[in-house]
Amino acid sequence: TNNKPLPIWCDEYGYFTSGKDNAYSPVTEEQQAVYMARYTAMMAASGLVEMAMPYVAYDMYDNVELSEGNYGIIRHSNSDKGSCTSKPAHIMLAGYMNALSGKKFKSVLLNDAGVYAYLYNSGDKENVYMLWDNGNDVRCTVKVSGANVSLYDCFGNSKYVKMDGNSLNVTIGQRPVYLVLDSG
Repeated sequence: TNNKPLPIWCDEYGYFTSGKDNAYSPVTEEQQAVYMARYTAMMAASGLVEMAMPYVAYDMYDNVELSEGNYGIIRHSNSDKGSCTSKPAHIMLAGYMNALSGKKFKSVLLNDAGVYAYLYNSGDKENVYMLWDNGNDVRCTVKVSGANVSLYDCFGNSKYVKMDGNSLNVTIGQRPVYLVLDSG
């Protein structure tokens, strides 16, 4: 009626981490984490996806043969890796939420080396870039004049920032990192 696109709720997305009953191969827990964080960012960047929810929070059963029960981002209560412990995807999605809470997506940048940079800001003087590369690690130089700089890994841990004048040299890999520039 008003020609506005309807919002999309993606309420079942994810990757299974074990199982032999599926035509597809399971991913590692590390791959699950990386893919889910990047996919969540891509959905947010589309401007169409209003809500994105993982397929299930917890692995549904403790059977590594069945893929359906191993989509969770938290392990089953009988897991040999610990009862109801977080998989890397759970921690990485928490890092995503912490880094970007209250921020709005602004734009996608892609450099010649294949590095993705998703820019978010909160309307004030703080910009957050979610950076990753789909291939091998890439060393990048970012110009950051007049800004306080913070860098966080995909899990939300602060990383050491070594400035070279007004430039920051950072290695970008498959795991997203968050570069925070605060000019305030």
